Amino acid sequence: MRIVDAFSRGGSLNEFPPDTVLEVLVFANHFCCEGLKAACDSKLASIIRNVDDALLFIDYALEEAAYLLAAACLQVFLRELPRSLQNPEITIIFVLPRAERGSHRQGTPHLFYTTF
Repeated sequence: MRIVDAFSRGGSLNEFPPDTVLEVLVFANHFCCEGLKAACDSKLASIIRNVDDALLFIDYALEEAAYLLAAACLQVFLRELPRSLQNPEITIIFVLPRAERGSHRQGTPHLFYTTF
């Protein structure tokens, strides 16, 4: 967990790729490391630039209660209105419960697989 050590020494996550930061977010959420979770949430929220980014991260944001990340994703969807409502992947997020969405998004690549 080099990233946890780097964060504890310098408080920065800037040199790490998003998939690594996302893994640490899951770790921090699982082990109640609120400062680390907040830093990961903020870092990931700052990289959301378009609908593709938002679609990739929204489920993780909701699952891990990463409120800044979820807000950044929703902001992208809202900025793209009304076009975003014509995108079936976006409408599924707002219409179907999360448990049902999984079967509709099976073709979506996951960033990582991890268990703690």
